[in-house]
Amino acid sequence: MSECIKMTKDDHNISDINAERSARKKAAKPKQPPLLNIPSMTKWLAYLIIAVFFVQEVGMSPDAKMSFFHTFGFVPTNLTDFVPELWLSLFSPLTYMFIHGNLLHIFMNLTMLLAFGSGLEKWLGKTKLLMLFIGSGLIAILVHYIMHNFSPDVVIGASGATSGLFAAGIIMLRQMGTGIGSGPYGVYPLIALFVIISVVFGVTSGLDGGAPVAWVAHLGGFAGGFLMMKLFRKL
Repeated sequence: MSECIKMTKDDHNISDINAERSARKKAAKPKQPPLLNIPSMTKWLAYLIIAVFFVQEVGMSPDAKMSFFHTFGFVPTNLTDFVPELWLSLFSPLTYMFIHGNLLHIFMNLTMLLAFGSGLEKWLGKTKLLMLFIGSGLIAILVHYIMHNFSPDVVIGASGATSGLFAAGIIMLRQMGTGIGSGPYGVYPLIALFVIISVVFGVTSGLDGGAPVAWVAHLGGFAGGFLMMKLFRKL
């Protein structure tokens, strides 16, 4: 048997009051930020790096992948001994940043990109973050080319660009009053530490038969980050 309940005017008032209180509680409750609150430009750079890695690992044969590396990765002799057949390699000072050799390589650079890129994009804006990333990567490969212009070895990876993000991150953290770089020697101890780690890691890499690390490019990208920040300040 169904039952019909007749509501009084007071019942309606109580129901309205409870609904209003519930709405106020929902409005007052602060929204929780996403677990990974990554700004748009940093996110799209990460997407592009992941997409390129997926295509080369899944959609290319071993021979095609090596050809891809030698064309769009940076090979100094492709420019030093340039021939018309290698015209696609003219784009390699830009494209090399988005190519990675293995999972460890891409994981390390994505970690650096997300760690420093997110904060820098919120501080500088997405346009300057993109300029910082690309500019640092270009300066990194220019320094590498000056030092190794007759090398046939392929340079790939965003390490030069993310080294620039690390340099800019030092400036950001210092200006935000975090205490980083505020000692009597400023940011120079951090710079010295990065240089020492890069040189030691670079010189010892490859001794076990693995691929050598382009540590000169890392230092070039790190210096490029400081140069780009100086350029932003002047602009």
